[in-house]
Amino acid sequence: MLDQLLDQQQHAFPAVDGAVELLLGLPKDAWAIVTSGDRVSVHARFAAAGLPLPRVQVYGGDVVQAKPAPECYLKAAAALGLDPSACLVVEDAPAGVAAGKAAGCRVAGFTSTHDRDGLRPADLFFDTHADTAAYLQAAGLLSTGSLA
Repeated sequence: MLDQLLDQQQHAFPAVDGAVELLLGLPKDAWAIVTSGDRVSVHARFAAAGLPLPRVQVYGGDVVQAKPAPECYLKAAAALGLDPSACLVVEDAPAGVAAGKAAGCRVAGFTSTHDRDGLRPADLFFDTHADTAAYLQAAGLLSTGSLA
C-alpha cells in the first residue's frame, strides 16, 4: 500500500537541496542504499529526483527480518566488503538507528523526520545535508569538488 502511494506521488518528493551533489561526491563503490522500500519504487523515485544509485542496494524484500533487526545493514556491509564497524549508517528513523547499532555500525541520526531524542542512541547527528557533507568531507570520504 505504501509503495503504491509513493509510486503515484513520486514527483511530490523532490531531492532535498544538496542531495545530488552529496551522493555524486561519494566514491561509487563505497556507499549503499538500505531501505524498507521495494526496488521498483525506489528506482523510480531516485530517477524522478535525479539522484544516483549506488552499486550496493538492499531492499525490504532482500531480508527476512526488517529494521530494527540488523540483517539489512549486515548485508550491505558484506556486499561492500567491509566490517560493519567500519560503516557509517545515516538514518532518519528510530527503527533504522536501532538496526544500524545492532549491526555494529556507527550511526548518524539525520533529523529530517525525527528530532535528536527520537533518534537516540545514534552516535552523532546531522540536521542538514550540508552537515552530512561537511562531516564526510572532513573524514576524507567526500570529494571536495562535489560541494558548491
